[in-house]
Amino acid sequence: MSGRRDTIAFVGQVARDLVLCMADAPAPGGSATVLERRELLGGKGANQSVALAQLGVPVTLVGVVGTDEVGDRLLAQAQTDGVDVTNVVRRAGATTGLVVDVVDRHGDWRYLEDLPAEVSLTEADIAAAAPAAGGCSSRC
Repeated sequence: MSGRRDTIAFVGQVARDLVLCMADAPAPGGSATVLERRELLGGKGANQSVALAQLGVPVTLVGVVGTDEVGDRLLAQAQTDGVDVTNVVRRAGATTGLVVDVVDRHGDWRYLEDLPAEVSLTEADIAAAAPAAGGCSSRC
């Protein structure tokens, strides 16, 4: 084995995760006290990228965020976590995605997703990132 480490490219969603933990989710028309609130870098592509980066694997992320302040914070966090974000598209005028995770004491969860079409990857976005992803083949 040569010791060479290939960069893994993750293609997927980048969003702000707002996690709200509570004893029980409220019934329709009701309310509940939030016991814990966490705001994190999220989205499946970003989550997988960070997980591998934390294991020391070189990772690049291919995704889309808006040109808003939330996008700035998420990309800064990904970089701090060791993820190469040069292949994340900054879509002018788009609002970065938001996923609200409501989790109760039993671990049951509900996702509320605000993922505007403008932050979806396009074929052109993926094609532009292909060189950085090693010219991904069907095995990617």
